[in-house]
This record gives sequence, C-alpha cells and structure tokens, in this order.
Amino acid sequence: MPGRRFLHPNDEDLSLGTPALMLASTEGLYFRDNSYLVMLSTTEAMTMMQSSKTARPEGGTVFGFPLKGFGFFTSLLLSFAAAFFTFFATTCIAIFSLLAWNLIGHHAVNYADSYLYVGFPAGLLVLIVALPVFGALWVRAKLSK
Repeated sequence: MPGRRFLHPNDEDLSLGTPALMLASTEGLYFRDNSYLVMLSTTEAMTMMQSSKTARPEGGTVFGFPLKGFGFFTSLLLSFAAAFFTFFATTCIAIFSLLAWNLIGHHAVNYADSYLYVGFPAGLLVLIVALPVFGALWVRAKLSK
C-alpha cells in the first residue's frame, strides 16, 4: 500500500488491525493500537480530515444534535429533558444563593422556596418554549418526507 506503513513495536511490518488512538507528528498521523502503529502520509491524513469536515447533516446542528428528522417521541423527550435540566440547575443555584443569603445576612429564608419560586417557574417556562420548538421541528420533518 503506497503511503501507508504498519509498524510493530519490534519494527516488523503488519497489515491487519484497527486503529484506536491518533497521535500527531510532523511526518503525518499515527494511529496506535495495542500491538502496532499505523503511519499515514500527510496527504492521506489531510484527505481523511477534509472528508470528515464535509460530511455534515442537512438542516444544521445545535450542540452536535441534527435539527432534521426528529421523531415525535424524540421531540417530547428533548423538551422534557430540557425542562428537567433547567429545573434542577436553577434550583441548585437558588439553594446555594439562599445559603449565602442566610449565612451572610443572618436571615431565615426557607430553602423550599427555591423549588417553588425559582426551579418550578424556570422549568415550566423552558417546557412551554421547548414543546413548540421541538414540535415544529417534528412537523417540519414530517412535511419534508
């Protein structure tokens, strides 16, 4: 194979195996597995890197998630997962804020207020926004088929 050389730790050539770890050098890219080292030429490595950059899903992505082709249950799951995460994140911030408020100001605010007045409204707001957004993505995917 031109441009590709398989190196064993004992410097003998091998022709089988699957690469598991990629190492960079000035000569090219090295893929290392438990028993051998694969060296790709610089042009071959650049071709592999460019082909991975051009293979993008249609419809764009948000944080790596494709925005095209969500099913109904996937849309529901993502909506409720976003609301669930928001509820717990804002509740955590509110609890630590109340902790600081109670310690620094010698107040006696109940920590249950963080659930009721911060976490629940924030989670509900995100759910109200996320359901139409992911619902619209689902409808758009159904109409494009």
